[in-house]
Amino acid sequence: MTIKEVSERTGISIDNLRYYERIGLIPPIPRNKSGIRDYDEIAIHWITFVLKFKKAGASLEAIIEYIKLATSEQDSKEARRAILFEIQEDLHNRIDKLTACLEMIDYKIENFDNLCDPITQKMIEEWKSKKEGNSMKKDLGSVLGLYPTPLVVVGAMVNGKANWLLVGHLGIMGHDHIMVSLSKSHYTNQGIKETKALSVNIVDESWLDKADYVGCVSGNKTDKSNVFRFYIGETGAPMIEEAKLSMECTVTDNYETNGFDNFILEISHTFAEESILNEVGKIDYEKLKPILFEMPNYTYLKTGETIAKCMALGKNIE
Repeated sequence: MTIKEVSERTGISIDNLRYYERIGLIPPIPRNKSGIRDYDEIAIHWITFVLKFKKAGASLEAIIEYIKLATSEQDSKEARRAILFEIQEDLHNRIDKLTACLEMIDYKIENFDNLCDPITQKMIEEWKSKKEGNSMKKDLGSVLGLYPTPLVVVGAMVNGKANWLLVGHLGIMGHDHIMVSLSKSHYTNQGIKETKALSVNIVDESWLDKADYVGCVSGNKTDKSNVFRFYIGETGAPMIEEAKLSMECTVTDNYETNGFDNFILEISHTFAEESILNEVGKIDYEKLKPILFEMPNYTYLKTGETIAKCMALGKNIE
């Protein structure tokens, strides 16, 4: 039987039949004297077997392993039995879940002539009650709601000069990685891509005016290298001396989204002034008072005082 005939008989495309054989999903098909695949009933049996296993939800890996064991010259009965038991158990679990869904549908159909079933009626009444009480939240669409974020100035060498960029889109990734998200149009991006190094300098009120300035002008038109006093770190990134807290970072990846370079950074060094450290040498953000940025109203916010220690308030809730 030719591969075309098998395709018509089984409903599997010719390309898929070749692919199944290539990855071991079906045993090798014997060839005739001309080198053309010659399918017999045994081959059809294996193909039917594979189709049923796939419908049962078996993974390709499990089917390939089963066929490999079945066509092996070694005794593989127990190993094949174990694979079948695993597929059987998974199939029973899915049948139970589908049965529960079917029972719910059956219940809905049986109660369809009523206004609605008691549970749904209760949900509708609660929804109406909230709406009448004006407690419903307004859907703002896909508006980003994670503001405010820390305000930072990113420093990078671009064409041999230090360049500075005000950034409000950044995030934490684990304990030693962060991410800064920059519009692809920024002049700074080309320097970051070339040097793979940059500084992230936390803005406080003492130098907010300069930070705001480097966000107002483009390095493509204005030389911003002398806005801050700086030194060059070990990675080659320019570090702002005025910043009480700075991180020297290297680029490990760039996750590009529509219009943005999202640089994944590994922190090489974190530098902090003694004045913002507590008695045990940790950063005291109540002393630093970093500036926050929020997009909806395009404003800067000042951090306030400590409210409570983490994992302390919840202890009073039973």
